[in-house]
Amino acid sequence: MIKQDDLQQKAVIITAAGDNSRWGNHLNTLKHLVPIDPSGQTIIGRTVEMLKNTGVDNVFVVSQHEQIIELLKEDVEVITPANCNSLADSILSSRKYWADRTIILLGDVFFSQQCLDKILACKNSIKFFGIDQFGVPDRYKIKRSELYSLSFDSSMQDIIERNLKLNSTMARFKNNRSLRFGYLKMPLVKKTGCLKLLYHYSYPPKPPGLLIKAGFKKSAFWRIARFLVSKPRRTKIYGKLWGLYFTTAGIGLFDSPDYRKSPGVNENNYFEEIDDVTQDIDTKEDYDILLEKLIQARSSKKIVTTRDETGRI
Repeated sequence: MIKQDDLQQKAVIITAAGDNSRWGNHLNTLKHLVPIDPSGQTIIGRTVEMLKNTGVDNVFVVSQHEQIIELLKEDVEVITPANCNSLADSILSSRKYWADRTIILLGDVFFSQQCLDKILACKNSIKFFGIDQFGVPDRYKIKRSELYSLSFDSSMQDIIERNLKLNSTMARFKNNRSLRFGYLKMPLVKKTGCLKLLYHYSYPPKPPGLLIKAGFKKSAFWRIARFLVSKPRRTKIYGKLWGLYFTTAGIGLFDSPDYRKSPGVNENNYFEEIDDVTQDIDTKEDYDILLEKLIQARSSKKIVTTRDETGRI
């Protein structure tokens, strides 16, 4: 049971400012606005309704999309971001609304009630919620690891803000040429942080395999060498929740393919896996999988995800 006093000290920020590039114009609407039940309820509208039903009053939506603003303007305060080049920018635009406990929810995620309750009840200084493709049951058909939400208290605000700014900057320099030379155009104060992130998260420190067998060890030299001659790796994380997760937790990207089990994550306890029907929607295929899950859930009535009596999942 979540105490009412705890809910009043929370600010829940739903991000919905993305460009829908992978979604395209499927169903002639934004992915946040696709129907997920026979009544036509939308994904983001359902999330707002669930929060209100749970007793959360401080709900904000970050979006520049007129359709979303029109749908939700009577129910929540809409924040129009000045810059939405990346998710990091969208979250930064909500900075003045952060509270004793701030919760970031992605607006294209279908949250189960169990998942939302777990996020709202979190008391850790910081916690990321998501799913690990390497350990998920086959029935959920997850093809990639995903983060759905972030919860943090006031003690982490400065750290979160700093790492969001770092991710925002790096998101502008994702391609090979920009990563090598774009930092030269940055203000001096940003260079050290961005270069550190660039070396640490884009170029592995390991020598080539034959040299490892010959006894060579990891070193910054190999990072610099790859920086000069190779394309950066895994730049897709920049500006996203994964980028914030890695920079905040201090986890290296090259020690394990399993994000959740990377060195540092267990002792920091920054990640909690959500093993249920909760799912984000990026593509038409994701949406089809979600609808299939919901049909199965309604027919079996094994998954209860809302508190109201409408019969919605």
